[in-house]
Amino acid sequence: MRNALLLLLAITAASLAGCAPDHSGWVSYPPGAAEEVEAAEAAASEQPEPTPTPTPTQRSQLAGSETEFPISEEPTKDPDYLTPLPVEMPEAAAHIPEELDFKLPWEGTYRISNGYGYESSSWTHQTIGNEASANDFYALDVAMPIGVEILAPADGRILTSQDRTELDSYGKYMVIDHGHGIHSVYAHLDWLRWEVEQGEPHIEVKQGQLIARSGTTGTRFPHLHFALHKNSRISHSGADVGGLAVVPEPISGYYGIRRGHELTSDNVKLEED
Repeated sequence: MRNALLLLLAITAASLAGCAPDHSGWVSYPPGAAEEVEAAEAAASEQPEPTPTPTPTQRSQLAGSETEFPISEEPTKDPDYLTPLPVEMPEAAAHIPEELDFKLPWEGTYRISNGYGYESSSWTHQTIGNEASANDFYALDVAMPIGVEILAPADGRILTSQDRTELDSYGKYMVIDHGHGIHSVYAHLDWLRWEVEQGEPHIEVKQGQLIARSGTTGTRFPHLHFALHKNSRISHSGADVGGLAVVPEPISGYYGIRRGHELTSDNVKLEED
């Protein structure tokens, strides 16, 4: 009898323990606070989902910069897309003077394979504001096979026309002075029409005149490296250094030039005797 009573008491205690409420997960609020929390949660649930702000197609002016401006995915001749000077270093860049009418230095259509410094993987397109080297921040690499005829983009005088393969990665290389402080630069050429050192002999060219042919000297892939500089100088070795990086716009009417654009030149080869 005594054992049966102990068994009954044990079962009753276990049952009561299983029914005991568990307060471990409860949150204790001061008087009135629970109502305020419920009201806030209800208000939040009624708020509409925020509409994501569309991100326009943009690019930074300098690598890592916060300064952005609209671009055109397709080649454009709209002046509103003129690439502005970098606000971070406006004193280190310039536009083509209005007095000069530049045309792309080829006939036909070719693709920009490497663009301005902020969208280029090439270190040679990263330089700006350096008095000791070529400021090619706004240089263009144009994909073209070996042997394409390169034409003068505007009237000028040749300052350098030499093979620099032993000196640097430019290979066969040419610089033309177009006046107004503007020099145009061509690299990786396969053929140079003249040999010129420090402006001698004195050779003047007209827009559209054949000056060279594209190639692959100094590089692994055939392309034309084309750049404009302002107030630069010819070094003792014949390279164009210092001065300002010039945005090559407008050129053949194009603005907002970027990598991937296919540009059709309006330059016409000058017929010579």
